[in-house]
Amino acid sequence: MIEKRIEVLFKEADAALNDKTRFTWGSDFTNIGFHPFVMNNIPFNNIFFNLTILNIVLRSLKLKRIKKRFLKPAIEKQYAIDAALEQETNATEERVDYLKSINSVLKGVIKHLVDI
Repeated sequence: MIEKRIEVLFKEADAALNDKTRFTWGSDFTNIGFHPFVMNNIPFNNIFFNLTILNIVLRSLKLKRIKKRFLKPAIEKQYAIDAALEQETNATEERVDYLKSINSVLKGVIKHLVDI
């Protein structure tokens, strides 16, 4: 299940990078347990809940295999999102918030993969 979640996160990051008009999460992403919501008109991910679940599930799986498979692509996607944030100087506020929220989840996944 965790592998599927990370794959969907990568798919969402790729979609964000390839479509500069995209500013909202895809349905695949919200259907797997990463539930973005809006608080005071600022997109925010329930990252602590998701990362707690991620941590529990990761510990029960073949951790080294998951780390080997996902750490490098996660870092690459996180850097690509950072670059997009710097390059898209004329992006709408919604687009910037969307990219930042993806970046936030990627950073959390990377942190947990590094800690394995």
